[in-house]
Amino acid sequence: TLQGGKQAVSDYLRIKRMVPICLKAEQSYMLFPVIDRDTRMRIWFNYACVERHIHQELACYVQFQNGEQLQCTVSKRVFQKQLDRCYFYLYLRACMMNRR
Repeated sequence: TLQGGKQAVSDYLRIKRMVPICLKAEQSYMLFPVIDRDTRMRIWFNYACVERHIHQELACYVQFQNGEQLQCTVSKRVFQKQLDRCYFYLYLRACMMNRR
């Protein structure tokens, strides 16, 4: 379930806010939230689909694997932190699975 995927990440990373949701770890399918500064809306990104992100002034341009692009106002620090959280969870999970 979505709640189960969120709780697993929360427990592994020991975080309570802005928690990514693991959908299918084997294929790196994780959703992570960021809050757009201008609209104050939460935007969810699929970790597996983000190819790169470029920051210019206050804008963040997110390039996806399918070539599409999205512009939002999220700081580079926040966006990178969320990507790192997803990567770290997937890494920890893979390490735990290899220990078995």
